[in-house]
Amino acid sequence: MKIAIDGQVFFEEQKTGIGWLAHNVICNLKKQKQDQIQLNCFTMGGNHKRQCLVDIYKKNGIYIKKIPWFHGGIYARIWNKIPIPYWLFFGNETDITLFFNYIIPPGVKGKTVAFVHDMAYKAFPETIRKETKVSLDAALERTCQNADRIITISQFSKSEIIKYMGVNEEKIQVISLGVDTKYYHSDHTQSEIENVKEKYGLAQDYFFYQGTIEPRKNLKRLIQAYGKMQGKGENIPELVLAGKKGWLYDEIFEEVNKLHLNNVVKFLGYIDLEDISKLMQGAVAFVYPSLYEGFGLPPLEAMASGAPVITSNVASLPEVVGDAGILVDPMNVDQIAEAMLYLVENKKMLGVLSEKGIERAKKFRWEDSAQQVIEIIRQMKYN
Repeated sequence: MKIAIDGQVFFEEQKTGIGWLAHNVICNLKKQKQDQIQLNCFTMGGNHKRQCLVDIYKKNGIYIKKIPWFHGGIYARIWNKIPIPYWLFFGNETDITLFFNYIIPPGVKGKTVAFVHDMAYKAFPETIRKETKVSLDAALERTCQNADRIITISQFSKSEIIKYMGVNEEKIQVISLGVDTKYYHSDHTQSEIENVKEKYGLAQDYFFYQGTIEPRKNLKRLIQAYGKMQGKGENIPELVLAGKKGWLYDEIFEEVNKLHLNNVVKFLGYIDLEDISKLMQGAVAFVYPSLYEGFGLPPLEAMASGAPVITSNVASLPEVVGDAGILVDPMNVDQIAEAMLYLVENKKMLGVLSEKGIERAKKFRWEDSAQQVIEIIRQMKYN
């Protein structure tokens, strides 16, 4: 069987959850020796570093189908108005093609799988970039109707797709995401943790957030909650926020200035992958009060790293965290502040949550995620 994977998501140097899912699926798919795997890539306009991001898969025996004569960004912008068929670029001999980033273009030969991770653009449109919302409005409903299978990443997201897209539930398959234990584990030494704290200028205890800096992550309320903690106890830990800038982030930085928290709230930007788990393990707690998540990978990675977790009681997050973390109403600033202060004042609970989180995280493995995708593909072959 010839399986193709749309490769545009692989050009992201700073991977998010979608990128890691795609990476783990393609690596595990190739272990199925009977299948031919092709990675479809528009490479026109790409620099050497971006080329290397896809070329690394050659060593796993993946065939890279490169299109150097047409720009992928241009194709994504025009195909909805000028339906140039996908097969003109990547051939017509593929049995199944996987699209990891929501949308399937026109004219794909063989069967198709769309990964639809959440419905944030419908549930919280004000938190989504305008161009992203326009693109999804124009094409996602058609994608959901035309795809042979839709894969999503939580039971919550499945219910949202049914709610907003009107898709037959039998068409939607749910897989879970996983933890890369090469990076995310709780076995970092105290010396390693101190070294990485020094690297990022962290001199004292801290609460930690890791994720995109964008409105959907609810960081304004997190900063407001942290502001309420000031003066309510001695030695309040710093608040450290790590992650690349997404969109509509100016108000988040302005909130720190408005509340005069510049000395105790730190933004680290996108940090090295090998440092994230160490910073998680070294934190008093990992705080992730997101408004809406299709899955919620950072809290899972934090649990694997041994960090006590405070996260939201909405969307998919309770599915992921279970009873291994503290769940709060993300709209309630006082409740977020109370949870953070509770952990400052109850040191024993830190150990309890750490142990429960480590055990909970063991249930989520990338090998299982990839195997679930493989089983779905196998079912499609014979149906």
